[in-house]
Amino acid sequence: MPDHGIQVITFDADGTIWDVQTTMRQALAASLADLQERFPDEAGNLSVNDLIDHRQEAEAAFSGQSMTMESLRFAGFVRTLDAIGIRDESAARDLARTYLERRFANARVFDDAPPTLDILQQHFKLGLLTSGNSYPDRLGLGDRFDFTVIAQEHGVRKLDPAFYELAVQMAGTDPARILHVGDSLDNDVRPARRAGMQVVWLNRKGIDPPSGRQAVATLYSLRELPAFLSIPGA
Repeated sequence: MPDHGIQVITFDADGTIWDVQTTMRQALAASLADLQERFPDEAGNLSVNDLIDHRQEAEAAFSGQSMTMESLRFAGFVRTLDAIGIRDESAARDLARTYLERRFANARVFDDAPPTLDILQQHFKLGLLTSGNSYPDRLGLGDRFDFTVIAQEHGVRKLDPAFYELAVQMAGTDPARILHVGDSLDNDVRPARRAGMQVVWLNRKGIDPPSGRQAVATLYSLRELPAFLSIPGA
């Protein structure tokens, strides 16, 4: 295999390894159905987008505070209930718990992720970096990664320099020998590059990069990664 210097490959989770948006909306739709069954008159006009908005409002309200994704989801459901005139924290906790159960039970890992990880783990140390709560074992990928960095476990945000410093520390090598793969230019590519890592933008949607951006290696499927790294037989 060519000596490109890469020893460790790290991956973003949401949108790179698994389809968080589809899974999230399906779980929210199920939670909404439960909510409307419990409070048919008050919740009858709510939509999944309303639940998403309430979760985003909760995140904005607690900006700067250290909160887990689970706590923010609960806070979002509290806001949903408040919006329809219901003050019931017990109901909010039930909705949050059910949402998380459904989200992970129905998690959709992208089809190109498992076979690509199977190839790469024969040649590289692999890590998963996420600001969410996408634990590999809950996605059925617990045996694919050598280490994980879950932002909420360390009280940092993904865009904080400390997050990638942790990743470098756990990788156990120089940042220049780490390749980070992610689907977001702002949340993955730019901060990883600032940390000294090599980067690949996984452009699943095939969108045009914003003008004026520094050129970045771009792939459209994880299946392209082994050949990009010149792995024999890929």
